[in-house]
Amino acid sequence: MPREEALGPGPTDPTLTAEYLKLKLGKRKKAIKETLHDQTVVAGVGNIHSDKMLSVAGVCPGAGRDALSDADWGRLANAIPKVVLWGDADQMTPEEHLRGKGKAHQNAVYLPVYGRGGQPCPTCGDALCRKAIGGRSSTYCPNCQKACQVGSVFCGQKSKRHSGLFNATVFTVL
Repeated sequence: MPREEALGPGPTDPTLTAEYLKLKLGKRKKAIKETLHDQTVVAGVGNIHSDKMLSVAGVCPGAGRDALSDADWGRLANAIPKVVLWGDADQMTPEEHLRGKGKAHQNAVYLPVYGRGGQPCPTCGDALCRKAIGGRSSTYCPNCQKACQVGSVFCGQKSKRHSGLFNATVFTVL
């Protein structure tokens, strides 16, 4: 963890714009999910929040800088504070967050993607995929999160709305 003076702006800082993100993250070779965890760029974004932010923005966690359009950067910049403020709006304490209000954290209603590999996407109903990106688990919808390619491997299976073959692990919904 960097020293306080080396931390980037917080998720609700008005300087956190599409242009800022593109400038700070757009030259990196890592997947966008990994770069969001860099505390010198955006302070306070962790694994759980990044799954939700990328889902809200419709951006694939495995996408590289070249795969993101200006519109993608804009949606991501808008999603970051929205996701953080949504949790605050629910007036959830850190203890409640960790307990998931008495349930496992992945069952908390405000975490519709994180930890739900194989379950239906809350937006389109296709199976969510779970894949490790940069050593961290990542859950995403290959249908809703455009160009969902993780490295050179697509997640999952043939989607109802997606043509083409995929060749990575997908968890089936029972």
